[in-house]
Amino acid sequence: MDTPITKKQFLTAYYRFQNWDFEPMIWISEDKRTTDENPLFLHRSLDKIVIQTDESHLSLREPIDESSSNQAIVEALGFGNLSIKEHTKILFAMEPIELPDYEGLTIKPMTESDKIAVGQFKAMCTHFDQKSSPINLDDDVLYGVYHQSDLLALGSLSVMSDELSSLQLLVHPKFRNVGLGYLLFGWLIRVAFRKNTIPFIVHDASDSV
Repeated sequence: MDTPITKKQFLTAYYRFQNWDFEPMIWISEDKRTTDENPLFLHRSLDKIVIQTDESHLSLREPIDESSSNQAIVEALGFGNLSIKEHTKILFAMEPIELPDYEGLTIKPMTESDKIAVGQFKAMCTHFDQKSSPINLDDDVLYGVYHQSDLLALGSLSVMSDELSSLQLLVHPKFRNVGLGYLLFGWLIRVAFRKNTIPFIVHDASDSV
């Protein structure tokens, strides 16, 4: 797989995986509102997909510019009268990233023999954490970050299709914001690319307008 992955390349694979017809259901532009540092924001209503779209591609009810919010773009497209919309936040890796120094830590694959350790670790996380990142031993790939015998973080990879792998991450509440998540994501991203798949994470929510 050639890298870096473009947004259109990723989204084509993502909608193929979802069995959505790409052409009539999605508008996309590689414009400055979707920079490499920012996630893609999708708005889906009545089987139409909007992704921070360049206004030159559409006939808009109201003008939009680079400061327009996603909601303003959706409303400009004529979807403002709908009561419910799906909002999806997607992050995908364009290419493998360089791992930070992890001296003193061990990253190892988790197996059934680690069932007790995984259970004890998840018990230290909140219900919301576990719901947001449903990590299990039966995921296709599961890695743990250890300091000596202490399990500090878990990360999983699930192969969704020939083109895509979904990532999940769970960090011990006492050891967040110290770089463990970045380290483990970087590790899983490398695993995904070795499998010739594009790694991504998704957060979905339905909101009232």
